[in-house]
Amino acid sequence: MENFKKIVPLNSFEQNEKMVWYCLEHHEIGRFKQLVQSNMPLTADMLTTLVFFDYFKDTIKEVLTLVTKYTVPVIDWMRAYFTVEELADVLPYYQDKLPDDWPTDNECLELKLWETLCRRHKFDLVAQNAPEFLEKEGEWMTYSDVCVALLKQNFAKYAPMMMEQKRFSCLLALRNGWKYLIDNGMAIKILEMKDACGLLPNDEIIDYCLQKQLYEELYLVGCDDKLLENKKFDLFVKHHSLDNKFLTEYPEEVDWEDLWKYYKYDAKSRKKLLEKAKQNKKVPKCYEFLINHLGLWGQFCLFI
Repeated sequence: MENFKKIVPLNSFEQNEKMVWYCLEHHEIGRFKQLVQSNMPLTADMLTTLVFFDYFKDTIKEVLTLVTKYTVPVIDWMRAYFTVEELADVLPYYQDKLPDDWPTDNECLELKLWETLCRRHKFDLVAQNAPEFLEKEGEWMTYSDVCVALLKQNFAKYAPMMMEQKRFSCLLALRNGWKYLIDNGMAIKILEMKDACGLLPNDEIIDYCLQKQLYEELYLVGCDDKLLENKKFDLFVKHHSLDNKFLTEYPEEVDWEDLWKYYKYDAKSRKKLLEKAKQNKKVPKCYEFLINHLGLWGQFCLFI
């Protein structure tokens, strides 16, 4: 049998079709089945021969489930001779070659032709009706569209999986996927993306981080104005900030002496501190700071 499988494919289509004609004419259907199981490519001509010799449709369908190789016209032949309903048990064997327009998507759904639907990129349909197929057939999980479709159907189940696999873009594809990422330690990454060219609601993201009290993360990505607006002055003090707005508009919140010590070896920063303090010399903390660190002439100029 092994040698038979090796030599049959060496025949030309014409030779194979002659053998099949002989088998079918002499009612050797068993031999024909043996041939198609031995790597002989099935052709549309062979199927027509079955019809010519009055073989039943069930016999033809059985042959179609036994083939290991076939020519492309076989699909067209099936489409012309059978209804989709009649091919319910046959079409699963041909999913990798079915055309985009036959069977219809709804018919594929009824017949559970999940691979065909995936090849048409109808991932939402498959995710709705057979998510286990997408999970089991690992190759499809490499497609971002598949992951997004699964997330749409069951976010609670698949979001942790996407997080573990670092499929962050899939989570971001959903309306509030960024919230899940922020809730799972990705706040800085999301904030650094800004609005991602209009794909992310940056203002909404910042407000959400404020609600979650992620002040440190907001500071580290430069959301100074929003933090000052929400009176989170302790962050600026903690990080020895020289933010212009902080020094100029909130001088009473600045620890001027601490900054002076911190920038002991940074003349440029110390000069900035003196300049900003002068802008608010009427604020007691600024006045006291200037008195401590200006020379006599500088002190005199405060009163001019």
